[in-house]
Amino acid sequence: MAFAQAANDRLASVSVDELKRVYLACDRVASQQLLDSSTAAHCSFAGEALQKRAFAGSFDQLLAWWRAEKEKDAASAKLSQK
Repeated sequence: MAFAQAANDRLASVSVDELKRVYLACDRVASQQLLDSSTAAHCSFAGEALQKRAFAGSFDQLLAWWRAEKEKDAASAKLSQK
């Protein structure tokens, strides 16, 4: 429990934009490999902080944002391949 509180305390000082970058970076890595327990915990805490601070606790809003970001990344990748 102390570990979770310490992680949450550190994330409280991180900007929402940085939380978004961390969340998307975690997503990219997790889509390519299995995360070790420490990284998975960090990503989980970052996701929870992002959901709370950027989306008023709404998982549906977080999910909609994430899907839109994935679409942007896919479109960007297609353009860079041309």
